[in-house]
Amino acid sequence: MLTLIRYGNSRRLGTITEKGTSKKFSLEDIFKLIQSNKKFEVFHKDRNITNEVCERAIKKYWTKKEEKILKENFGSITITTLRKELLPKKSIGQIRHKADLLSLTIDRKWQEHEITALTALRKSGCSYLQVSRILQRPKRACEIKAHKLGITHAGGHFDEYDGIEKVMEKYKNIPSITKGKIAEDLSSIKLLENGIDIFLPYTPNHTTDLLAINGNKVAKLQVKSAILNKKTDRFRIPLQRKNSRTNERFFYDSKDIDFFILYCLGINVIYIVPYSVCKEHPEAKLYPHRSKLIMDGKFDWEQYRDSYSLIKDFIK
Repeated sequence: MLTLIRYGNSRRLGTITEKGTSKKFSLEDIFKLIQSNKKFEVFHKDRNITNEVCERAIKKYWTKKEEKILKENFGSITITTLRKELLPKKSIGQIRHKADLLSLTIDRKWQEHEITALTALRKSGCSYLQVSRILQRPKRACEIKAHKLGITHAGGHFDEYDGIEKVMEKYKNIPSITKGKIAEDLSSIKLLENGIDIFLPYTPNHTTDLLAINGNKVAKLQVKSAILNKKTDRFRIPLQRKNSRTNERFFYDSKDIDFFILYCLGINVIYIVPYSVCKEHPEAKLYPHRSKLIMDGKFDWEQYRDSYSLIKDFIK
């Protein structure tokens, strides 16, 4: 059995040397020993750290089998699924980096007929996964090319939202705090119109924006607003708070909120989402003005659009 000694900080790689010699071993050398099934032990002072070193080597370097799995599956399933089901020893960052090294993400020159097909497929509602299989290109490469061509979503806007970009122009120069106030007022009106009594906290900037009350039952509401992002053609709403000093983001306390009210300014669309649902997502990406295919386990926020009954049942 080969005995190796590590010098330096035990939490770092340090220097690994074969006992009784000056031969040095890198972490890659350790990985090769593992692949060749050679027996060895690594010690730091008097502590056996073989498992620790082997684990680091296995996580950092790729076997031929792992590379084959990556080549066969990259682009056809999400990286999250790929890691969870097929490459559990690799991080998402490692998978992306290795895919780049293997040229799996390179946007090789597109032919005219491929561009025509990509455009037609996306406008007909095909998902990127379907497009990837038809064109025999990585899913990520199809997404990048579609973005460059300006066809990042399937189909156009719904008829009632044609010209939405012009409507959004008036919100461009309005301060965020003002947009938030507008969303609170418009949300209150919509809730009142749907039979829900609304009360406002006396102090501004309270963690609870609105209160829905029925007798002695109360629902605490946090209003979040968004305007259309032209580049992505979607409404994006962060669901976490931001520390003004550290810029650190953290989620709201459950004692302050029962429901999030997500309001899309300009088109007056409202989503009413329970706190427990939002707690699982750092942000909401909303597509009320156009079709959006829900693929690869992506969350569908549309199920909470105009869901006034959730609040009514809560305070019944």
